[in-house]
Amino acid sequence: MAEKQHKVFYRNHILIVPTRNLDLQHRHFMLDIMSILPHSKKTNKIKYEQLRQVIPSLCENHKCNSFIVFHTISNQLILVFGSYPSGPTVQFSVLNITTIKDLQLAGNFSKKGRVLLQFDQRFETIVKYKLIKEIITLLFNVAQARFTDNFIDRIFTFTTEGEAQNRIWFRQYEIYQQKELREIGPRFALELISIDEGLSSGNILYQGSQINASQTQFKQKIRKSEKKFEKILNEINLKEEEIEVEEND
Repeated sequence: MAEKQHKVFYRNHILIVPTRNLDLQHRHFMLDIMSILPHSKKTNKIKYEQLRQVIPSLCENHKCNSFIVFHTISNQLILVFGSYPSGPTVQFSVLNITTIKDLQLAGNFSKKGRVLLQFDQRFETIVKYKLIKEIITLLFNVAQARFTDNFIDRIFTFTTEGEAQNRIWFRQYEIYQQKELREIGPRFALELISIDEGLSSGNILYQGSQINASQTQFKQKIRKSEKKFEKILNEINLKEEEIEVEEND
């Protein structure tokens, strides 16, 4: 008897990790990303400071080999793309966000359908974009699996041409009647911040100018909070000393 041929199912799952400081628009944008990626799983909110400690356990528990973290710094949405367990990790600043609800376009798609990925020529010639292409392919390529249908009805386009060459522009199109394309949404642009060799750690392969400003703003906030905390502690200590002096009197 001939052996039965079993279908090969890819175990490519994405973990969607929100942090606690997302506003309403960023949450709607996160839901849009989840709707176009049927192989994604959402976890509970975490503190961004705990990212390095909790990501390994979250990926293990949810059986995911990649992750997207949604985080805001000074009302600016930051996306952290990463491959588990060995990295690399790429940070982007998200600009020009327009959700599917805001666009209200005529296009439609099946949530279980697969997609084609289209990149411009710079992803083949520039080294940093070659690495980004591998990460994007790992995250956005909806492979054949038990939770997807075996047909392709959408195209994701990633282009770097436009006003700012350091940005990656995302568009989603429906393949309409196998002849024309109709845009669905969402629309957004990714501005590269940094590329780390490991899992949110290790050697920095690329670092842009935006991350420095973000980190300094974030550190300033921490220093302000630390100063406030020290001030409160000093006030408490002064009150305790006054109480001790009164008791001795």
